[in-house]
Amino acid sequence: MNLLPMRYYLSVVKEGGISRAAERLHITQQTLSAHIAALEKELGCPLFERRPRFRLTYAGRVFQDYARRFSELDRAMRREFADISGEEQGELSVGVAYTRGRFLLTPFLPAFRRAHPHIRLRLVEAPNEELIARLLSDQVDLILAELTEEHPLIAAEPFHDEEMLLLVPDHLIPPRQRGNLLRGDLRPLADCPFLMNRQEDIAGRIGNALLQKHGLVPRVAVSSENMETLLDLCLLGEGACFCPRTLAERSFEGKDLSHLLQIEPGVSFSIRAAWLKKPHIPRALSDFVRLLRGGAKKKAAHGDRTKNTLDT
Repeated sequence: MNLLPMRYYLSVVKEGGISRAAERLHITQQTLSAHIAALEKELGCPLFERRPRFRLTYAGRVFQDYARRFSELDRAMRREFADISGEEQGELSVGVAYTRGRFLLTPFLPAFRRAHPHIRLRLVEAPNEELIARLLSDQVDLILAELTEEHPLIAAEPFHDEEMLLLVPDHLIPPRQRGNLLRGDLRPLADCPFLMNRQEDIAGRIGNALLQKHGLVPRVAVSSENMETLLDLCLLGEGACFCPRTLAERSFEGKDLSHLLQIEPGVSFSIRAAWLKKPHIPRALSDFVRLLRGGAKKKAAHGDRTKNTLDT
């Protein structure tokens, strides 16, 4: 079962040319060109144009689709037979948003490592929408993300419910307007600087939607993918910040928050564990999901927020 030429071809397509693909594959251009030429000879037509620029032919696009499906089936087959033989090895890739993995994912990793010592874990950090795209393109095995709609190719189950907070340094709001703000009227923030997460991630999207609902366009002082950086700046008084409650509690533990107004906009979201529906789910993936499921049930039994550690 030699699928190596197909893998080589997919690498050429991904890198946009033979020279870059050969460098990434650590083989010579001559060797890679020979594999591609042999494929074209076997199929009876060219797969891409070399001049004036690299471009797939119609045959090349058709073959790309077949090559991807063959490669996916080959990976699934090898994983299934590894499970059957008991000689488990390989990699499990898990996608999670920046900073979220620190408090959602890491508690489960030691138990998984003990149960699967020969499986290498690869953690992929990216914004929420990018995680979904990577899952759909089979670049990761599992993601922890917010799924706003059902997808026929994705299996998912609830893992963690999260409440949003709006933190505002009190010196940015006149005392006479703080009462309205604490009651949920965001209009006093019209001239307030904001520390905003990117629109592609959950906090940025929810924050922008809430401000738009109140007729406000945020005056963004700092934008970042890293919520912890934004929270540090908020603590220093540089601007208002929308953030998940759990992350704020973990980041601010033991710190003086008496100068921060803590607004509860009444918005929450659900993080779900999601993976692609496939004929065979590797044992490592199913065990990881089982660990997450057990953790979710434990949190539900004891209350996800038994104690609010943020000072009010």
